[in-house]
Amino acid sequence: TGIIYTIIKIFFKYKMKKLGWVKNLRDKQNPNDLKKTDRPLALHCINMVNLEENDFDLDGFSGDNAFYDQYPQFVKKDWCEIEKGRDFFKWDKQVDWVGPTNPPYSKMNEVFKHSVKIATKGIAFLIGIINLAPNRLKILEDAGFGITTMYLCNVRGWFGKTIFIVAEKGKKSII
Repeated sequence: TGIIYTIIKIFFKYKMKKLGWVKNLRDKQNPNDLKKTDRPLALHCINMVNLEENDFDLDGFSGDNAFYDQYPQFVKKDWCEIEKGRDFFKWDKQVDWVGPTNPPYSKMNEVFKHSVKIATKGIAFLIGIINLAPNRLKILEDAGFGITTMYLCNVRGWFGKTIFIVAEKGKKSII
């Protein structure tokens, strides 16, 4: 009985740690939300987007401004960053582009849903490849956005592989 008691004790100790992790996901307290993009990668991503003169470009998750500071001078731009008091989910103006930006991974469904409501031309996100899930592709498709660019990259220190996607309104998806 002593061995069985020890096994049960270990099981419940493991189970409590696992439940704590699940709680963090449910409460959206995710350290992956705070991952910052390095400036060279941000610029590389920006250069893959078909931004045009006078496009209104919103960096919805500006962080350290790796994307925002490097947007071309010919675009109009604005930013949101919850840590600086500007909540992307409260943004209610139309923009041509949401992104290029690096959104919080724990709120990806909400990010996609809000982005398709406010973007008139396109959306460009640097996300974990596992975040490109069928339900999010459906959000884009239902709103008339097709993925036109995908760039796979390995960002050291981030979980898994990373993908940069560009989804454009009224365009056929390459997927």
